[in-house]
Amino acid sequence: MVSKEILKKEVDNLPDNLLDEVYALLRKIINRKNNSNSAQAIQKLKDSINKFTPDYLSNRSGVGDQKRESFDE
Repeated sequence: MVSKEILKKEVDNLPDNLLDEVYALLRKIINRKNNSNSAQAIQKLKDSINKFTPDYLSNRSGVGDQKRESFDE
């Protein structure tokens, strides 16, 4: 595995005309990792929803009409 120090030295030795390209590649890698984490979180949520049985809350009843005080008074 490459250490941060080695990577920093390589970046320090790059010609200026390559810095934008290297930065764009670095951002692309970071974004791909973040998107992968998001996809995993969404999949975990979907998997947990699938664990509910079909009868979950099938006989629930609503609260009905509720009287609320006005804040205008």
